[in-house]
Amino acid sequence: MVKQSKVLTPASRPAFIIHKAVAIFTTALLLATPTAKASSPVKTVDAKPLGADKLELASLTKTDNLSKRLQAVVESYTSASSSHVSALIWHPESNQTLVSYQSKHIMQPASVTKTLTALLALDNLQQNKDENFRYKTQLLSSTPITQYTDEYGYYSGDLKLVFSGDPSLTSKQLAGLFDHLNALGVKKIDGNLYVERDFIDTSYPAGWVWDDLGICYGAANKGVVIDGNCIRAQLTANDYQQKAKVSLKPNAEQKRYLGQALNQVINIKSDAWFERYSDTQYNPCELSMSLATDNEYQIKGCFANRLKLPLNLAITDPDSYALTLIDGMTRAFVIGSNNTDGGVIVNSPYSRANANANANANANAPSLLAGTNLIPQVNDNERNTFPFLVAEHQSEPLNVLIGTMLQKSDNLIAETLLTSVAMQSGLTQQGSYFNRTSAIKQLLKKAGIESSGSHFVDGSGLSRYNMTSAQHLKQILQTAYSQYGDEFYNLMPVSGLSGTLKHKPLYQQQAIKGRVFAKTGSMHGVNNLIGLAKTQSHGDILFVLLENGINPADEAKPTLIENMLPELFID
Repeated sequence: MVKQSKVLTPASRPAFIIHKAVAIFTTALLLATPTAKASSPVKTVDAKPLGADKLELASLTKTDNLSKRLQAVVESYTSASSSHVSALIWHPESNQTLVSYQSKHIMQPASVTKTLTALLALDNLQQNKDENFRYKTQLLSSTPITQYTDEYGYYSGDLKLVFSGDPSLTSKQLAGLFDHLNALGVKKIDGNLYVERDFIDTSYPAGWVWDDLGICYGAANKGVVIDGNCIRAQLTANDYQQKAKVSLKPNAEQKRYLGQALNQVINIKSDAWFERYSDTQYNPCELSMSLATDNEYQIKGCFANRLKLPLNLAITDPDSYALTLIDGMTRAFVIGSNNTDGGVIVNSPYSRANANANANANANAPSLLAGTNLIPQVNDNERNTFPFLVAEHQSEPLNVLIGTMLQKSDNLIAETLLTSVAMQSGLTQQGSYFNRTSAIKQLLKKAGIESSGSHFVDGSGLSRYNMTSAQHLKQILQTAYSQYGDEFYNLMPVSGLSGTLKHKPLYQQQAIKGRVFAKTGSMHGVNNLIGLAKTQSHGDILFVLLENGINPADEAKPTLIENMLPELFID
């Protein structure tokens, strides 16, 4: 959404200071036995309905039977498997443990880490239900646009584009900010365009595998994100054993505003080829990609039994990519791509007298960006020099971003939210760096969650250095259940219906479909699932199922999850 112009005073600037509403939950179990006085002629008895004892006994029997079945399944599974297993299942309302198997053992959580990030984001970024947290990308001006734009549409003043780290910002939404200048009657600009970030420039978390850094799911948020910091490409060859070529596949906005400049800011070299193998069991081909320098990629090796392969490449130097894209946008809006009218030109050598004569000189448009090729962080001392809001794009509200993160297991959103929480909580050092491990420990302590024995280095779970236990993950699930309930668990993938739980046959089973709200965690040798099961016979059940060290030769065999989850839905 694009909002109209208004004066942006210090009081009306987005505060981004959101106080956490702390809810303290106290569970008290009061056991009172009526005491009859000696002088009382009336005998006091418990007011219990007929048959209540039998109902309670039946309920306890069902729970005991479920607990025994779960224990038998996990013991049977581990006796036949070489993997490392940890399981913890309990009733959240009574906190009664149904099964606990090696629940203190340290395991790799993978993407179930995102449940931690979701909880911390809700705790620290959510101000109230009426005013949801959003990322805001703003176009600011040094003087009022309408007052300093003359009859020719010539605006005298500077502009500043401020990125907030919005992980969902698209090039189309960014272009909409510049398009709003046209709506205000601006044709030319006598001034500079400054580009800054209101978000710290973070490095990659420790323990991210080098192979992941060039792939879109490994894209990092360094303060500027456009189109997920991802570019599509395609590897093709005319025939097998011929050298394959790489071609970029930009979206409509990338094609329009970057044009030939795209090949300058993104450079992909290929020494790869395709091979044909009739024996599908024998495939010696391996394709690899290395990063030469920022936004430069080298593809080597071979790929079997096809002549076309789509590629999703992470933009590793978002600054240079963003500046090139913005440069193309401002050129297009000034004189217009395809000889269209209107637009914006920055640092233009053109005068008012010959402005009309140069209206279609798009190819000769000057450089548009002031300053260096790097996008600096917002200088607090200069904020007041751009007090006027020209246009603003707001992201979806926090709960939607968290839902997308959990449903799609989006690493970029996860890392962005963790950084935002650290910034909001004052855990960044000198405003430009933060120790993720230390920040997470402090945030968990603030939430009342004991984190000793766990070691988290990112918010997505992509790092191999993340270590935790089922007991610690239980605290996260239990806190989310007590504090947010369905508001939290409805954001998770739902068995057989949405996200990463939609298509697998296990989640399509009639008894399970639509009743499991959980987050998966998968990487090489890791298969985890944690969340909530809504059962007819036992009510709500929370579970942590972790399996690490899976032998690739056993990947076709039923997993711990496939063995244990159906047991929860047996009457």
